Amino acid sequence: MKSRAVLRRFRFYRWRAVPKRGKPLGGHVSSRRRFGDLEEKYQKFCSISGKVTVGTFKGFLAIFTKDLSGQKLSARVAGKWLVKDPITKYKSFDYLRKVRFTGAGYDIFVDLYLNGSFLRRELITTR
Repeated sequence: MKSRAVLRRFRFYRWRAVPKRGKPLGGHVSSRRRFGDLEEKYQKFCSISGKVTVGTFKGFLAIFTKDLSGQKLSARVAGKWLVKDPITKYKSFDYLRKVRFTGAGYDIFVDLYLNGSFLRRELITTR
């Protein structure tokens, strides 16, 4: 932990520490560096045509993707991360199946991310 004397010399903002006198540490922080090129990310996300489905069977939760080969799928299942990068075919079929054991009779939140962008949240009751 830093001493109070050191901490008193800085004003803390959400994304950087700025000395009480002088320039911000690390120079100017532009909005492009903080947020990236949002327009480019939006166009890339909109150009994706595929399908992501979540289902359950025998206490397992399964995530199926179709027509998303080469993309990155991330899912937070009951607070634990499940990542598949890149998405590949399941056996010789044209889709991906990713399975996680959860147990039967639970209500589980599943957050789906595609290429790092939030897709949707689903509430699933396992069977």
